[in-house]
Amino acid sequence: MLKKLIRQMLFTQILSSMTVMICLLIDSIMIGRFLGVDAISAYGYASPVLLVFSAISLMIGAGSQVLCGRTMGKGDRDGTNRCFTAAVTSSLVISVIGIAFVFIFSDPLCTLLGAGVNKADNPVFDLTKSYLRGFVLGAPAFMLQQIMVPYMQMAGNRKRLLIAIGAMSIGDILFDLLNVFVFKMGIFGMGLASALSYFVAIIFAVSFFLNKNCIFRFKSSLLNKTIFLSLFKEGSPVLINQVCLVLLPLVRNNLLTYYGGSVAVAAYSVISSVGSTLFSISTAVNSVSLTLSSIFYADKDKKSLKEAMKVLITYSVSIYLIFDIIILLAARPIVLTFIKDVSASDMAILGMRLV
Repeated sequence: MLKKLIRQMLFTQILSSMTVMICLLIDSIMIGRFLGVDAISAYGYASPVLLVFSAISLMIGAGSQVLCGRTMGKGDRDGTNRCFTAAVTSSLVISVIGIAFVFIFSDPLCTLLGAGVNKADNPVFDLTKSYLRGFVLGAPAFMLQQIMVPYMQMAGNRKRLLIAIGAMSIGDILFDLLNVFVFKMGIFGMGLASALSYFVAIIFAVSFFLNKNCIFRFKSSLLNKTIFLSLFKEGSPVLINQVCLVLLPLVRNNLLTYYGGSVAVAAYSVISSVGSTLFSISTAVNSVSLTLSSIFYADKDKKSLKEAMKVLITYSVSIYLIFDIIILLAARPIVLTFIKDVSASDMAILGMRLV
């Protein structure tokens, strides 16, 4: 029974986590195929900022999962709603601050990311700035989408979750195509297409949480300083890990620019896009682990806790082995889906097989 529950939760969580990355993957393919190497380089330079929003939402999500697992295990309804309300409030406030920051400090931010300075002979700078401004408009939906997934899991509404995921993917493809062939807004439109697709997903999610039968309720009256401190404290280990993942591409992009120019950044952008999709598997396993372990720990059910960890480790290793084999065998066709430039594609193929 426990194995079946884990399989269901893991499948839904992996699909959800991968879909967020798949939307970025779709952007990467569309940018590389229709807008060229400079545009895909700009996408690569922008990636650390995208990871910052993801890191914060994962931190909030992890913290709320731990706290909600405890309160649900104790039957504390108000405590559960307090966690839910704090998670939603935190994500909305932080995302709005993030939007303002990116728009106000976009020029120095692009320089910090490695895109150089704003001058006529550096088109990559303007492209990076444009993509960031388009994508960041979807930050509230992007963060809420990642936070609401575990709550929909705990509420047992996987069907609606899958519908929201499917709608987001279809929406992203549709918006990207409309941008390329109809509106022709360039790389800004690609970022905006992703932003709109996240709002499509949120429409489905929010309708679930507004349903009178939903076990989670947004109640601002339950908020206090303590719940926010607890939320960030419990999620801090995840944040530390995610900060490292943000700093890595930031340093890497600057090194790649110095030694190989924008072509090297474009090549690694392809590798990173595929790698981020695979990384979502570990994110999903971690999310399911947090939810179940918090509940079992609160119930003092050591047997179920040990069994859940064993099953999750087995599944994650098996899934990664399958994907590793696929990437080793199909690296060339995967890379050529993104970019046509020979020098960039050759670097990307070699790098993907090594990574």
